[in-house]
Amino acid sequence: MKNKLTLIIFIFISFFFFADNISAGALPDWNNIDFIWNGVEINEGGQYSFPLNEEKISEYGWPEGYTEYQEFYADIYKGTLHNGSLIKEHTLNASFPLPQTDSFSETGKYFIVIYTVEPFSCGTGFDVCISSYPNHKKIQTEWFEKRGTCYSSWWSWWSSSPSCPKHWGIINFEITEATDEPVTDPLLLKYEPILYLHPDENYKPMNADAFVEHSFLWDDNGIMDDILLKTGDASDPVTLDYIATSTNTSNWYLAFSDGANPKSINASAALVKYNELLLNGAATTTYYGYKTTDSYTDNDGQIYKFIVLQYWYFYAFNDWKEHNGFNNHEGDWETVMVFLDKDTEEPKYVAYSAHHNDGDPSFNLKQYDSVRRSWNIDEIDIEGDQVKSYVSLGSHANYPKNGSGIHQTGIKKDDLTSIEGNHLISSIWREKIGISLDLPKWIYFYEGKWGADKNDLFEESSGPQGPNFIDIGGTIRFQNPIKWAGIDKISKKTISEPTDTLLFNNQSTMMKFDNILNIGTTVLVDLHNEFISFGENLADITLLPNFWDITSSIINGTFSAEVSFNFNPDTIADFSLKVDDLSVFIFDEIANKWKALPSMIDTDNDTISFITSHFSRYAIGASNWKDITDNLKIKKELQKYNPKTNVRTAEVKIKTLHKEELSSDLRLIITNIDKEGVYMLNNTGTTTDGMPYIKIDAPLKKKKHIKILLEFQLPIKEEKTKEKHKKEDKSDTHKFKKFEFDVVVQKKLES
Repeated sequence: MKNKLTLIIFIFISFFFFADNISAGALPDWNNIDFIWNGVEINEGGQYSFPLNEEKISEYGWPEGYTEYQEFYADIYKGTLHNGSLIKEHTLNASFPLPQTDSFSETGKYFIVIYTVEPFSCGTGFDVCISSYPNHKKIQTEWFEKRGTCYSSWWSWWSSSPSCPKHWGIINFEITEATDEPVTDPLLLKYEPILYLHPDENYKPMNADAFVEHSFLWDDNGIMDDILLKTGDASDPVTLDYIATSTNTSNWYLAFSDGANPKSINASAALVKYNELLLNGAATTTYYGYKTTDSYTDNDGQIYKFIVLQYWYFYAFNDWKEHNGFNNHEGDWETVMVFLDKDTEEPKYVAYSAHHNDGDPSFNLKQYDSVRRSWNIDEIDIEGDQVKSYVSLGSHANYPKNGSGIHQTGIKKDDLTSIEGNHLISSIWREKIGISLDLPKWIYFYEGKWGADKNDLFEESSGPQGPNFIDIGGTIRFQNPIKWAGIDKISKKTISEPTDTLLFNNQSTMMKFDNILNIGTTVLVDLHNEFISFGENLADITLLPNFWDITSSIINGTFSAEVSFNFNPDTIADFSLKVDDLSVFIFDEIANKWKALPSMIDTDNDTISFITSHFSRYAIGASNWKDITDNLKIKKELQKYNPKTNVRTAEVKIKTLHKEELSSDLRLIITNIDKEGVYMLNNTGTTTDGMPYIKIDAPLKKKKHIKILLEFQLPIKEEKTKEKHKKEDKSDTHKFKKFEFDVVVQKKLES
């Protein structure tokens, strides 16, 4: 990290020097360095903070009698200068000054020459010459090797009165290796999360340097063979400084488990290597803390400002597949962020990275905002000022509640969390490394992957990029935490004039109340674009990746309103749902279940509406169906054929095998029609996979069948076939069976 530096240069006819050390990677803060200039006759002078390699006019002026010396120059060189003698690390007559830069790419010693220019005759014994020609702003060798004379062979052809520096001085300083500074900000320390690891978890958050120094560095090199840039040689390892380069690193990747072989990972070798790093003390339990600010403006122009406390956790390996999960990959950057009100410093929200919610690149086809919760005990688990985060086994996804310990991910591979494993409390962390606006350098410069690049289509097995470049869901969370967390999707309206209608555009919500709202009434809509993983009955329903929290100053039960949500037909298709099957679901916090509400669908405007007198948490989805055929006795037979319409009817008889009556939300699905071109005419609808079904309205009982009539349209050629058979057996045409079919009875699981 950069040491804060304040240098004051006292410049007389004879001069002396200051030296300081500055960490590599950042130019000193020149705007905060004051230079005090002194003339020959007096000891006081003006002050000026200057940019490098630029001609400037002093804003502070010069001492009386020296107002003509307002122009000065400043140049930076690599090398060291003491007492007017050049240390031969650099030859000024062979190199121009270094260009102005935002950072030093190399460690070493540097010096800055600052000077004013005054034309006068040489030979005073004190003056040293410099070219005043505009293209020769560099310092000439004669300054240092012939101090006390103005003689200059290259100048003699122009004039016998060269220009000499009247006031000048030197700053010596050294650029040293950057070192990590511990987190010292009291807010970062106060609110640092407590991580709950699963008891079977193999990895803990670690220091990035140990991972880097024991990895090979490769260049993906596009369609060509990968290029090995640096081996994992213990005597000359890859370092954080090495990858923190201004060179384009976007195609680089660090290979940890099988570094000698490009695009290769080995879960077993990774665990062995990680455990070795733990044993020899190279790997320590570490998090990276970054305090920043962010703000947003809501629909009504209200500005909300936050202090954002970012906590970054790096794991050497994601071994989710080893725990019956979806994938493995090297390197894993995960995040928990705490949002404080900027004015009061009171905690307001917490955001977590988790799979579809911008936590894992293997889910990049369907990415949404982070998992965000309000700071209250109903939403999150809190211990003092510290929020708890439940870390999923192998995948390291973060969850605000443990619940049952099973969290759906949407790909039939559940995340598992527990309260029984290691708890990473404040005293457990061996290192708490701070991130500033420009350091550590690798945060800002290394764009490559933290893990082998498998070059797989969806990157489900490739390492992720680092914090400053992770852009899984369309937002770089490190730079735009409010947008990533979805806090900008919160809107609060205060009624300033009588109305019965409220429109929340950014929240895709409209409300129509039965009565006019009173002045001063408040309604808040908080839209979460989040893959929903909470609720005990998620296996019974399919929910779209949004839910709404609606709160109001109106007392529940004292109003009636129609609430409408917009939906995206493309998203419905992504989740294999049909618009006609959609319902609004309300979350019952006590039962921890989602319950379907009577809903009205407007396909012209892509909205779904419901009537409520109670504001709560809502989502859009559809109930799943369960096959209950094995619990029923079913008979089916083809019946009459109508040659005029080419339609054959069939009858299905159904009764239960048990005493319990089955009623409501039942359907009969017709499958496996073995005749090409035969299709149903009287079906109620079709399933998401295209199977026709008929809604069963009557209850199913044990002692009595219900009868369901089916109508099938036959292909044209069937009529000819049928006529032929009629001649052979006119009395038995109703028994003619030209095709077969199967039936399945399903019950809606949540209604």
